[in-house]
Amino acid sequence: MYRINIILLVSTLCFQDGNLSAQRSGIPEKGSSAIHRFKVAGFTEMISPDSVKVVARIDVPNRALQFLKSEKGFSAGFEANISLTNKAGVQVGKQSWKKKIEAESYVESRSREIVHYLTAEFSVGSGTFTLTGNLMDEDTRKAGVKKESLELEKLSDAVFLLPPVLLEEKNGDWGFGKNEFPLSGLQLDVGQNSLSILFSGKVKPGTFTLESAVTENKKTDDWTYATEHTSDTGIFSEKINLPRDELSSIKLFIAAQVRQGEESSRRRKPIMMKRPGISRSITNVEEAMEQMRFILEGDERKQLNDANRREREQLFLSFWANRDPTPGTSKNELMDEYYMRVEYSKQNFESFQPGWKTDMGMIYILFGPPNEVERYDRPSKGYSRRTWHFYRINRSFVFEDDTGFGDYRLTTPFMRHY
Repeated sequence: MYRINIILLVSTLCFQDGNLSAQRSGIPEKGSSAIHRFKVAGFTEMISPDSVKVVARIDVPNRALQFLKSEKGFSAGFEANISLTNKAGVQVGKQSWKKKIEAESYVESRSREIVHYLTAEFSVGSGTFTLTGNLMDEDTRKAGVKKESLELEKLSDAVFLLPPVLLEEKNGDWGFGKNEFPLSGLQLDVGQNSLSILFSGKVKPGTFTLESAVTENKKTDDWTYATEHTSDTGIFSEKINLPRDELSSIKLFIAAQVRQGEESSRRRKPIMMKRPGISRSITNVEEAMEQMRFILEGDERKQLNDANRREREQLFLSFWANRDPTPGTSKNELMDEYYMRVEYSKQNFESFQPGWKTDMGMIYILFGPPNEVERYDRPSKGYSRRTWHFYRINRSFVFEDDTGFGDYRLTTPFMRHY
C-alpha cells in the first residue's frame, strides 16, 4: 500500500538475520541486550499514620535471560536485588536473590508470558524515595538497572491518599492479602481474572468520604463511586471491585479523592489496556502515535491533528490495521517490529533528544539494523563519522558528529515526511 511499509515488511521478514548482522557490524549494544526486558514496580499501603508499607517487585520474563541447553531442556540463572533509598541516598532496605530456572522447550525459553516475580517489603515514613532493581544474567554476566520514584512528601498532611493499587486474582502471597496480585496498570488484559482497586491513605479519626471513577480524562469531578467510611486509627484501606466492562478504551485513568471536612487529597493512575493487534511494546498510546510520524501519510497526519483523544485512538488502530500484513490474526507483525525498533532506538541513540527522534533512530526504525557499519574517528578534532550500509535495499547513510558528544546528524539526502 505504501512504499515505506513494503520496506518495513521486507526488513521485518529479514529481522533475525538483521540482528545478527547488526552485532557483527558494530551497532552499539547498550540497552540492546535482552537483560533490559525486566520490570521494577513499587506499590504502597498505609500501615500507621506516619508509615507506609512498600511492596517492591522485580518481574523477570524468560525472554530477558540467556538459556543454555540442559538435560531437562534449557536452563538459565540470574542474580537480582532490589533496594530502596531516600532523597539523601541513604539505603532504607535491600533484598537479593539468586535463581536457577528451567524451560522445557526453546519457545518456552523465549517466552514473555512466563515471568518470575521477586517481591520484597519495606516500611518508610514521609519523603521521596527511589526504588532500584538490578538484574544480572548468570551466563552472559550482562546486567540491567531499572528505577522508580516514590513520592511520599505529603504524608505529614492531615488527609493524604496514596496512589491506587490495581489488584488481580492470582494464586500466591503478593503483599496485599491472599491471591491479590498488584498490577502496574500497563498492558492490562481484558476478560481475565477479577479486578479490584485498593485505596489507602491517612485521615483524622472519624468519618470521611472516598470518591473514585474510571475515566478517559486526566481530571474528573464526575465520581462513579462515593462512599462514607469511618476510621478509628487515622488510616484506611478500602477496596472496590472493578467491572471489566468499564475498561472500554485503550488508555484510561483511575481517579480517586478522599475528603474530610475542608481537606482533601486526590490521586490519578493511568492504565493501558491490551487489545488484539496492538504491540506489547506500546505502553503510552499518545507517544506511540507521535512515533508513527516516520510512516504517516499527509492525510493521516491531518486526521490525527483534527481529532479528539477518543477519535485519535480509533485512528491509531485504523492506521495500523491498514498496514497489517496478516489481517484477520490477533498479531500485527509490522506494528510489533516497528515499535521494537523504536524501543531499540530509545535505548541506543539518545543524544540531546530521545533516541527515536534522532537521525540514527529514524533510519533504524525505517530500515532496521544495517548490514555493515564503517567508522571514522578523529578525537582530537571532536569529529566522528558512521556510514551504515543496507545491502538489501542497496542504500547507504552517512552520519556525522562534529560536536564530540555523540550527536550524529544524517548528511545523506533523505526525504522526510514530518
